[in-house]
Amino acid sequence: MKTGKPVLILSATLFAGLLSLVMLFFLLIVLGAATVTASALDLKFHANELIFVSILYLAYWVTFDNIASALAPDSIVGKLCVALTRVLAFFLIGYVAKLDVAVGIATIFDVLDVLFIYQKSTSQA
Repeated sequence: MKTGKPVLILSATLFAGLLSLVMLFFLLIVLGAATVTASALDLKFHANELIFVSILYLAYWVTFDNIASALAPDSIVGKLCVALTRVLAFFLIGYVAKLDVAVGIATIFDVLDVLFIYQKSTSQA
């Protein structure tokens, strides 16, 4: 069965739009975590720095964090190792971008991860 070019173009456009919306959603999550951390720690920096760091965090989150999560054993030690690699990676990203908010954002993600694990374990019990 042969499909026409308009159907192919429409499906590719819809898929690209959906993928862009998902990436935007995750970028807004990272941007929100950075904003909350910056306001909680009373840090001052420009919006373009925040967007740059958020894009770097998103790139880390989509690539290396998924690899580390897949390689780590499904135990508390594995989760702790993933959390520590996340803090180290966010610290290095913050160091490269010369921002102090990096470890705070990693801490927010680790707290969310612990809350998710706790919620998952209480729902199974």
